[in-house]
Amino acid sequence: VLMQSNEHGEAEAALRRAVSAGPESPAAHNYLGVVLLRTGRYGEAVISFERALALNPEDDTVHNNFGYARLEHGEVEAAHIHFRRAIEINPKNAMAHNNLGNALRALGDMAASMASYRCAVEIDPGNPMSKFNLGRALVDAGQPEAALVHLRAAVRLAPRAGAAWQWLADVLAQMRFDACDAGVEGEFIECLSRPDIEPAYLAQAVASLLRADPSFHVLLAPSDCDDARALRLDDAVLRQLARPLFLLLLENAVLCDPDFERLVARVRRAAILAWSARSPLWDAARGHIVLREVLGAVAHQCFLTEYLHEEQDDESIIVEQLQAGVEAVLAGSGPVNQAQIALFACYRPLGTLKGAGTLPASHSSIGGRLVLRQAREPA
Repeated sequence: VLMQSNEHGEAEAALRRAVSAGPESPAAHNYLGVVLLRTGRYGEAVISFERALALNPEDDTVHNNFGYARLEHGEVEAAHIHFRRAIEINPKNAMAHNNLGNALRALGDMAASMASYRCAVEIDPGNPMSKFNLGRALVDAGQPEAALVHLRAAVRLAPRAGAAWQWLADVLAQMRFDACDAGVEGEFIECLSRPDIEPAYLAQAVASLLRADPSFHVLLAPSDCDDARALRLDDAVLRQLARPLFLLLLENAVLCDPDFERLVARVRRAAILAWSARSPLWDAARGHIVLREVLGAVAHQCFLTEYLHEEQDDESIIVEQLQAGVEAVLAGSGPVNQAQIALFACYRPLGTLKGAGTLPASHSSIGGRLVLRQAREPA
């Protein structure tokens, strides 16, 4: 229990007492070796494993642990021998098969390594490590579709395993889609939400998945249809734009795709024209969460692209009016309309607003992160 809770100091003390009380116990020496290895004392760990094997040379668990120690220390050939011996003693030792696969991989024998991982998966299909290693081996072997099966299983079994998510993201990034897939969309959402995965690497694959959905594809107007007024930000359109995957993509990765670039420009133009005309869209804007989220994500994208989207003359005039109104509110004590703040940020960095320092910033919302990015931490 102490080992599992990473209380290594207490675990070591308890195991040393066990060794003193029962010096003929292979298990006590083995577990002490494990603790010593985890605390970086390789030499002492080796002594413990050697004592355990001297007491019981036929203990497959000790051979596996000793092999793992050797492998971690770069002694691949010695590790390979221990793993082989563990499997000879107990062919059902799944971790020994998995670790043998790691040793064979280090030795450059990729076919034998994959075979060992397959044995480990067959013996213990609930072990995420073996699933991950087999998926990784299949990627290296140029079999991404087969790899997906095992990498997906690995992240299901161990949702917090960052390495498995990174390898899964690498495979997904290479995919292109001709039909929508809710399962893949969920995987992309998780990948884009993880700080250890580079969003830009996934951008083209995510754009492909969104484009494959007919309900979203209609928003991506062909290149000869540039009339932004044709885009009506009604509830149906806003629901499509507020799709979590699309919002995450806009917020985190530069979209180098003409259709998506045009959609961003059309959304912000439609929004600012509606604001200028005091359309019903803005009557309830103070509490319109969907509009606020969409404009916040668009603002992130515009900032990431350094406001390279086309801006027409009438938009520039309205932006000046919007800025004056927002600054007047910030200078007073009235409530700030977060949707209007996001709309302004679609055209100009929030840091250019007088009183921007009073805007609420937070990591928990698109708008809060927008303030952090544009007003608190300007590029």
